[in-house]
Amino acid sequence: MHIFSEHVLLQGDYVPSSNADLSRQREEYDVILALSVTKWIHLMHGDAGLKRAFVRMFRQLRPGGKLVLEAQPWASYKRKKKLTVCLHIDHSAFKFIYGRPM
Repeated sequence: MHIFSEHVLLQGDYVPSSNADLSRQREEYDVILALSVTKWIHLMHGDAGLKRAFVRMFRQLRPGGKLVLEAQPWASYKRKKKLTVCLHIDHSAFKFIYGRPM
């Protein structure tokens, strides 16, 4: 049995505002859980924001670290695209899509 002495729960916007912000990331985690968040990152920040989030995750993982990712299928985007005013964006512009042929 493993006893974990440290855990981190992030709140707020995980996505760096620019690629320049990514240079400050350092290796600090052995595991990153990204469960049911990729759709929301994508809806709020588009393709570029989703890619920046993945780069941040990669840079935060220590050597041999693991990313546990639950990607949401494209069909679930359409059900949420008008949930708030912030989400009224043009989904046809997305190129980086899980579960949809490119």
